Amino acid sequence: FDVKFSTNLPISGYHNSNGISQQGLFKLAIVLRHLSRRKSLVGSENGVFGRDRHREFSKWGGGLQFPPLRPPEADFLPGQTGYTVGTATMKKRMHPSSFRPSADPSEYRGDVRASRKRDTVFLSAMTALSFVYLALVLLLLVGDFCYTSLEDLRSALSTREIRYAAVLSLASSTITAVLSVWVATPIGYLMSRGARLYGETTPSRIWRWTYSLIDALLDVPIVLPPLVVGVSLLILFRFPPFAWVSDYVVYEIPAIVLAQFVVACAFAVRIMRATFEQIPDRQEKVAMTLGASRAAAFWTVLIPQARPGLLSAATISWARALGEFGPILIFASSTRLRTEVLPTTVYLEMQAGNLRAALAVSLMMIAMALMVLVVARLLGQGRLRE
Repeated sequence: FDVKFSTNLPISGYHNSNGISQQGLFKLAIVLRHLSRRKSLVGSENGVFGRDRHREFSKWGGGLQFPPLRPPEADFLPGQTGYTVGTATMKKRMHPSSFRPSADPSEYRGDVRASRKRDTVFLSAMTALSFVYLALVLLLLVGDFCYTSLEDLRSALSTREIRYAAVLSLASSTITAVLSVWVATPIGYLMSRGARLYGETTPSRIWRWTYSLIDALLDVPIVLPPLVVGVSLLILFRFPPFAWVSDYVVYEIPAIVLAQFVVACAFAVRIMRATFEQIPDRQEKVAMTLGASRAAAFWTVLIPQARPGLLSAATISWARALGEFGPILIFASSTRLRTEVLPTTVYLEMQAGNLRAALAVSLMMIAMALMVLVVARLLGQGRLRE
C-alpha cells in the first residue's frame, strides 16, 4: 500500500526550508524497512491496521502496527508529540534519552551491496548468452568471407544463369513484399480491432472461438515446413478453379511469386497486427465523431502512424521471400534461365560440386539482405524523428 510521510512538528534532519536532508532520507528508509516487514497489515483511510493487532497498538492512537521511528537526541525538539505516517499519528510521549536509531546503517548498506551483487550476476549471465548468439552470427559471416575471394565473386557474376537468377530473385521478392503489405494491412487492422469494429462490446463465445480459429490459421504458413507448403500448393492447383490456370502458374514464374507470397505474408500479418495494436483507436474515433468515415479515418489518421510498421513488414517480407527455397523447388521447379532463383542456384551448384560458386551466390544474397535492412533501418529512424 502507498504510504505518505509527514511530520506534525519541525524536526531537524527530516525537513526544513531547503528540503529533506540526507539524515532525514535515511530515517525515512528505516520507516520503509519497518513497513516492508509487516506483511500481515492492511491499511485504510481511518488508520485501522488489522483486527488482531489493533488492540495491542491502540495506545498509539491510530492502530499503526509498528513502534514509532526513534531519531537521535540531536533531532528531538522540546514539545514534540510524535510524527505522522499516512493517516496514523504517533502520540506517545517518550523521553529524549530513550530515542535510539531503529536500524543499523551498516546493515542497510549491506543489503544494498547484496542487491547490487545479485543484479551484477543476473546481467552478466544475460550478457553472456546474448554474446554467444551474436558471436555465432558474426563467425558465420566471417567464415563465408574468408573461404571465398573476389575472383570467385567475379566469375559467379559473369555467368549468365546466375545473373538471370539474381534479377528474377530481386523482381519476385519486390512483388511479393508489395503484395504481402497490401494484404497484411487489412488483416492486421481487423485482427487488432476485433469485435469492437463490428459494434460488439462484449464478444460472445462463438465470436471468440471464431477469432481464435482465424488467428491460428494465419500462423499455419509459419509453422508448416517449407516443403509441405510447396506440396500443398501443387495439389491445390489440381482442383478447379485453380486447375483452369495451372498451365500458366505451375512451374512458371507466377509460381515463384505465389510460393514466396504464401510464406512471407504470414510474417507481414503479424507485424501489421502488432503495429495497429500499439496505436490507440481514440484518435480514429475522434475523427469519426467529427464527420469522417471509417475509411477516411483509416487512411488519414491510422496509416500515417503505422508507417514504421509498414516499412518493417515490407522489409521482413522481402528478406523472407529472397531466401525462400522449399516451396519454390516443389511448386516452381529449378529450371535454368526460367524458374531459377538465387536459393535454387545455391542448391544446383552444390549438387554439381561447385562449392565456391555456391558460396559466392550465398554472399550475394547476404549483401542484398544487409543492404535492404540497413536502408529500412535508416528510413525507419527518419520516420520516428519526424
